[in-house]
Amino acid sequence: MNNLNNSKNIWDLMQRIVGILMYLAAAGALAFSTYLCFSPDIWYDELYSIQFALKPVAEMVKLTAADVHPPLYYVILHYLIRGFGIIGNAAGIAPMSAESLATGALTGNMPVIYAKIASVIPLMILFIYGITIIRKRYGVLIGGLFSCVVIAMPQMADYSVEIRMYSWVMLFVTAMCIHAKPFIEADKDKQIRGLKWGKIFPVFIYGLMACYTQYYAAVSVAFVYLLLIIWSVRKNIYQLGILLISANFTAVCYVPWIGVVLSQARSVSSNYWIQPLSLRSFGGIIKYLMKPGFFNEKLATILAVVLFVLVAFAVVINIRDVYMWLCFMPVIGIIAFGFAASILLRPVFTYRYMIPGMAALWFGVLLGVGRLLNPKVNDAESESPDGAAQVKKAYPFGKVCFCGGLLLTLLLIVFCIRDYWAFRGNELYKRVNMVETEKFWDDVNSDNSDEGTILICNFDQVSALSLYYANGMRDVVGDAGLEPPVMVYLYGAMTDEVLANTFPGILTISEPWEVEELVDSGSRVLFLGSFNSREDIIEDWKNQPRSLSSENKGSYLHERYWFDVFEVTKP
Repeated sequence: MNNLNNSKNIWDLMQRIVGILMYLAAAGALAFSTYLCFSPDIWYDELYSIQFALKPVAEMVKLTAADVHPPLYYVILHYLIRGFGIIGNAAGIAPMSAESLATGALTGNMPVIYAKIASVIPLMILFIYGITIIRKRYGVLIGGLFSCVVIAMPQMADYSVEIRMYSWVMLFVTAMCIHAKPFIEADKDKQIRGLKWGKIFPVFIYGLMACYTQYYAAVSVAFVYLLLIIWSVRKNIYQLGILLISANFTAVCYVPWIGVVLSQARSVSSNYWIQPLSLRSFGGIIKYLMKPGFFNEKLATILAVVLFVLVAFAVVINIRDVYMWLCFMPVIGIIAFGFAASILLRPVFTYRYMIPGMAALWFGVLLGVGRLLNPKVNDAESESPDGAAQVKKAYPFGKVCFCGGLLLTLLLIVFCIRDYWAFRGNELYKRVNMVETEKFWDDVNSDNSDEGTILICNFDQVSALSLYYANGMRDVVGDAGLEPPVMVYLYGAMTDEVLANTFPGILTISEPWEVEELVDSGSRVLFLGSFNSREDIIEDWKNQPRSLSSENKGSYLHERYWFDVFEVTKP
């Protein structure tokens, strides 16, 4: 008996040690992600976020009708950027002009840096959940693992520094699931009865914020409510009323945006970039969720398969765990809705739309892990007088289950370490290259000649970024119809409706003689050539009756876009 107690004490100590190490690793990852925010490189989608966030709120909400996401994220980002700007000015870190303080019209690198920091904040909040509620409910090991997986599992780290809504919507959906736990209570003495407003309020408010942040998050919220209502009908009818009130009030609060949703659906119905789905898409889903960032493709694929098998094992063993299934519902709902809509209407599902539910998904997996490693601690039924019999019945192959849970835990730790390390290397690579790219943008922006500089691009996303960076990283669109100091032309391509509405300062040309006219204007003309087609374009210009020469000034990497810079002149 003493040996058994000693073994249990040693095992409990080991779990605490590993959990504490995971907390430290998660804290280190959050700190490093914050450090990575101090680089001004952004990509095309992030530029939308910046352009929206720097607008007055009323104008911003109106402009989001051109985007495919609701406005809450942009409102949050708007006030965080302004708040960070005021704090930075007060601390003397980033002084602001009197005009900027009055209008909030920030320029330069700082809005980008502030916006990136805003993406780390939700993960910090989830970390706090990990060291408080989750630790108290499930122990130090599960709390530490949770704090790691939400930032370091495949795909997750990218959104810790990306200026998009994904980290925020992941927070809202995950927190909703965490606070829904009292409504999935097997112990009848602890079940909710009547109108417990304090219990339902976090579920309601997080669910509503998720709905107003991303449309697929609204689907996640609906599926969570669906499971809660079904479970209440079967197991606890006394809480059904408060759940129905919360679900219906969420729908009522969403009514003001329904018209915009329908309008956006019509606007993208005729021209949308998402590819059709097939049976192979299910393999793509597993790959997106579970494939680690190893350079060896075969090793990464094998490990993804092993992780999938172990997760499936944990799910099957704990198949009666309703709360685990509630945590799975956001991703299940997104996939089910995405496939149904794509089959019945047109393709509207891409893998990254699962991000809102991915933290909750891994939390559900960790619940299964905890029950495999410590069935008596995590199984409510085991607290009954015949608890030992219940545990034995639930886990007839106790040693196999324990080994499976232990292997799954080790694999999750390896994946977290490897994926965050790969993310770190990729971000540092972009950061180093951005130093030279930033010098190029500064050179273009500081051109004080009377004629100025004209930029020609053959890729619409690079043209949008060029308009922003070459003009001092400010809202050139908001300059009341004035021409920006540096004009940007998109060559041989047409801007889509969203790009045209958001960045009307981008002009289009398609003929070599139009380039000749720009050169004849006396301005310095630079061609930012993307892809191999740039060589064909330059050759075409060279072979025109009025031949144009192009001198390569170097290659630059801006976030994920490589482009060569050519100075175009007359021979």
